[in-house]
Amino acid sequence: MSGRAVRKALRQREAELLRAQASDEASEESDEPAPPKPSLFALLNIADERDEQDDDGEDEEELEPAREPPKPIASAKKSKKKKKAKGKGKAKKEEDGEDDIDRALRQLNIASPGTSTPASGTSTRGQLEAPLSAVLKVDSRNLDASNEMMKLFGRHALRSTEEIQGTAAAGARRGGGMRMMPAIAGGRALAKGRKNTFVQPKEEWPNAGSGGLGMEIDDSDMSMGVTTYKFVHSRQYQGVQRQFAICVASMDPQRLLQLLHYNPYHITTLLQCSEIFHHQRDFTIAGDLLERALFSLGRSLHSSFQQKLAEGTARLSFRRPENRELFLCCWRYIKNLSLRGTWRTAEEFARLLFAMDPEGDSYEMCLLIDFLALKARQPERFLELAEHPALRKKFSDLPNMAFSSALAQLQLGNESLASEYLSKAITKFPWLPTMMYQEFNLGAQLPPTLWGIPPPEDNPRQEILARLYVERTKEIWTQPAFKTFLVDICSSIYNLPPKPLLANASPEVSLSLARHVILTEIQPLIQLLPRSLTTRPTAAYDPFPPDDDLRSYSATFAGPGVSEMIVDNRYHIEGVFTTFFRSILPWFRAGLNGQNIDGDALPEAERNEIEGFRTQLELAGINVPEMLQEFEREERAERDRAMATRDGDPLERAQQDGRG
Repeated sequence: MSGRAVRKALRQREAELLRAQASDEASEESDEPAPPKPSLFALLNIADERDEQDDDGEDEEELEPAREPPKPIASAKKSKKKKKAKGKGKAKKEEDGEDDIDRALRQLNIASPGTSTPASGTSTRGQLEAPLSAVLKVDSRNLDASNEMMKLFGRHALRSTEEIQGTAAAGARRGGGMRMMPAIAGGRALAKGRKNTFVQPKEEWPNAGSGGLGMEIDDSDMSMGVTTYKFVHSRQYQGVQRQFAICVASMDPQRLLQLLHYNPYHITTLLQCSEIFHHQRDFTIAGDLLERALFSLGRSLHSSFQQKLAEGTARLSFRRPENRELFLCCWRYIKNLSLRGTWRTAEEFARLLFAMDPEGDSYEMCLLIDFLALKARQPERFLELAEHPALRKKFSDLPNMAFSSALAQLQLGNESLASEYLSKAITKFPWLPTMMYQEFNLGAQLPPTLWGIPPPEDNPRQEILARLYVERTKEIWTQPAFKTFLVDICSSIYNLPPKPLLANASPEVSLSLARHVILTEIQPLIQLLPRSLTTRPTAAYDPFPPDDDLRSYSATFAGPGVSEMIVDNRYHIEGVFTTFFRSILPWFRAGLNGQNIDGDALPEAERNEIEGFRTQLELAGINVPEMLQEFEREERAERDRAMATRDGDPLERAQQDGRG
């Protein structure tokens, strides 16, 4: 309440007190004059002084009660009853600790600022069952990795990191296997004064606009309080998309960098170039390009998107290719943040991806958010999400949610609850302990009840989920406290239910799960995916697009030597792979023998890369030995035709000899 309203109320109360004082003096039995009561107008002066302090921006201080004037000498004839009542009032004041302003407001039945009186008969059940949006809130302050770096290492370390990154970026621009071209200036200047939702701009970034990227409201559900947004591309941006398709078809990374030189904030080009640098193990440049893409996406957001994101009511449809760029960009940025050890920021970005599509969860963030929450020391936030009634059915067959909930309770210090959670998780997923004991080398023996239980053969989904969890949380469970905790609980389980608790769980490996596994780049897990999924057409900048893809425009193109056909709104380029493989055939053929083109032995890292490339080809349904033999036959046939032409045509032979 403002000071003006308080003064007005006190004036009204002053008149009432004066009238009451006159009636009290007339009925007073004592001959001695009563001590004068504190004037409420003195409180007005204090309130005026307080208002002036607030206007000057000074620190807030508690108001001192108005000092009472010196009391006259009390008479011995004063009644004991009045003394007793006065003593009680003084004691009550000291007990409550309220000043004269608060007491006056209480007498006037005026609520103090910042207080609220609960309505009578209101049930607390609604407070216990929070809506889904309450656990999907995203704080944009936690999306800035520099804030976490400052908390971990201080400002000086953060400055040193930025200088190292700037030096690495400059070195990559000057040279290297894939030369990074300096970006040109032009267009709208970077909004460096305005706070970006995702990433803050850097000084070395090019001074250019987004190129026509924007965001609109796609749908608004007033009953659910959910707003669905969509990214939109202008005509200029669509033209750059077509140029990008041509550069990808050429299989020349330098053409992509040249396109990025003239369009420094084109999202798809940034994603593709970042992936190329990532495979070259240049993680600094790869992360910088991802941050630039996130910055461009952040400054193109709708004006209400950040508020809805903070409320947990912002949604993005995964069916639109323009929206899928943000999903992929955040996923790869999470991997980059994990390499840097900024787990809190990575956890917030994972929550962002899950909050934008909680029903579909097209990137299966529910398989990753538990690990990030434990690494970021956020067990309470994770438990609020994992135990929400609206998500309980979705998480019912996920072993990572069950086991990580036990670890979260252990991080909170609730050992009894942690033991109960882990016992239930082992009972529900009894094949996990065998995998964990084998992978973690615990040095203990499993009880006969749990020993050697394999994943269900009729449920390939559970085997993938189990192996993914064991592979991802290896560094957490091998900590001494967690290792001892696992061994103790496993040794206390002597029997299992006769019927598996997941007998009715879905065995289907969904497209979203396949997308998650492919993006983890863990080869043993990729081999577990069904052949029907691994042979689907895909691209590095749009892995496994959904079947109900919703395109707003067609990024068609035409070029020499490239033919294109449209099938189910997906574009398949014929002849490009053959041309590309012919160009790398000598390197690939020599690498399979452990040598380079010159016949020297290859390092182990390059041999592993070649083996990984061969595995990818075989997963795509290509028989590598047969393909090599076919190319060799074509090479021999081409050499024979060239020799026959040279020997049979004297003019041609003379011309070739002259050129030679």
